[in-house]
Amino acid sequence: MVHKDKLTAELSSAADNYWDYVPAMIASALRSNRDIDEYIERYRPLIDFGINPLQLAEVRNSLPVIPQKSKSLTILFVSDWMKHVIAVVTKKEEREALLHKEEKVALQMKQLIQDTSNLQVERRRKLDSIFSFNDFHGRSYLQLIESLPKIDAIKFDSLLKNDALSRGKYFGIEERRTLANERQWLSLQERKIEALLSMITDRETRLGTAALFEVIREQLNKQLALRKELDSLAERRYQLDEEIFAIPVEQITGKISEKIMHLKTILTEETSRVGGETGVFRRVKEQIIDIDSLNEELRRIIEFDREIFANNFINKHGLPTVLLVPGKGDGMYDSLDNIIIMPMIPNFNLADSIAAALVAYRLSHDESKQMIRSFSRLNPNTKQSSPYAIRMQLIKSYSKWVNIEYDGYHVLSKNERIWFSHGYAPKRGEFFIPFEMVRGVLHGDKYKELVIRINEGFQNETIKPEELWFASIISCKRSELDKAEMQIKKLLSMSNDYIFAQFNMGVIAVKLNRDQVAIDYFSNFISMKPPKWWAAAAQEYLVALKNQG
Repeated sequence: MVHKDKLTAELSSAADNYWDYVPAMIASALRSNRDIDEYIERYRPLIDFGINPLQLAEVRNSLPVIPQKSKSLTILFVSDWMKHVIAVVTKKEEREALLHKEEKVALQMKQLIQDTSNLQVERRRKLDSIFSFNDFHGRSYLQLIESLPKIDAIKFDSLLKNDALSRGKYFGIEERRTLANERQWLSLQERKIEALLSMITDRETRLGTAALFEVIREQLNKQLALRKELDSLAERRYQLDEEIFAIPVEQITGKISEKIMHLKTILTEETSRVGGETGVFRRVKEQIIDIDSLNEELRRIIEFDREIFANNFINKHGLPTVLLVPGKGDGMYDSLDNIIIMPMIPNFNLADSIAAALVAYRLSHDESKQMIRSFSRLNPNTKQSSPYAIRMQLIKSYSKWVNIEYDGYHVLSKNERIWFSHGYAPKRGEFFIPFEMVRGVLHGDKYKELVIRINEGFQNETIKPEELWFASIISCKRSELDKAEMQIKKLLSMSNDYIFAQFNMGVIAVKLNRDQVAIDYFSNFISMKPPKWWAAAAQEYLVALKNQG
């Protein structure tokens, strides 16, 4: 009881010192050799939500969680972020990546061994069908045929030893003698196999059988390559374990403090400029961001401002992560850690808070400063000399553009509306692109994995509606319009959930000069009550098509 009261007093004394107290808590736990993940989870209400310490017991089992399969950017609470920082410093993520790769290579090895075994069975069946073991020549080669799997095994063992020698491994006299005997024995078996193949009189059958032997030989070489990779990964893991064991606690705690203090500085500076609070404890009943709404708003805005990730930074550092932090204020962006920082209580509303963060992201990676310079040349911004004032006006106008104008209400000046329409909105003739296919969202291995999954779905006739939707977007981007049309028709026969498929079918029909088909699809799209900006885009097509007719 004394211990509990002491802890409550300590937490209460930290009520005005959140960002200083949290890293101190973690440092204390690390120095005490506690299970840090368990410790952070235990104090999650405090760390993630800044809940008033005296009310921690009230909320322990009723806290918001982040959906495992987010439909937009990765979203983290402070506790998740801190675990990530610790994992980086302690090289935990590197070790887990190594283990994952080892498992993957081991599975490849297992599959390769099974494939080789199947080929050996196929080879035996083929030889059994060729030779009659009742005649003299057949009986003379029966022993050789039966020993072929053993020959393959010894051949693989010899490949391993030869590779070890080439890498400088020391072999004793007996080992060298054994290896020399194996080589000599394998050479003799190869001559016997050549003689066996020469006994096959039909040329096509002989070549086919010889090709089977060659494929098995190639499989053994592939096994060698995988074995070498497995050994290399195991060696790296052993070295990494030694490095991890030697990491001092002070290095971990120092990094956590550094990251937290950097975050505190950003939040303090930003909230002092635009208003808000950071690092203060709050009461349980105070409303915070709805995470599902955050997901949907991020997705919607990025689908509208689809070139937001068209920058060089994305290729090296990937998409930004969204970090939810205790406090009140607008969203902001930190390029050092590539994180969008979202105070859990927005200054005004969620949409404005997200817009502020996305403008900050855009400006941070606009190397030519084209966006801010171009915006400053609009009236009445030309009269404004303060860069900070121009930036604030851009955030305000951008928020109106992606939120209010998107909903069909004209609140921007004419020149601002034209500026956003020409520079940032999807253009007429462009397809709707879902978040997952926006430029920069999927690239490298993730994009390849998606394409492989789609191709397998088509081949096995197990393709899912979402994969079919993505396949149609890829086809649209490649201007393979007939293919995209076929894919969307199949999608629409499977699901009614993809209303923007109707819009894309309309655009495809326009490009293929099928005016009446386009009219039908755009009319269907509008009847489904899509977001007003997209409904207006479809209406523009309808007006143009009917005027042509």
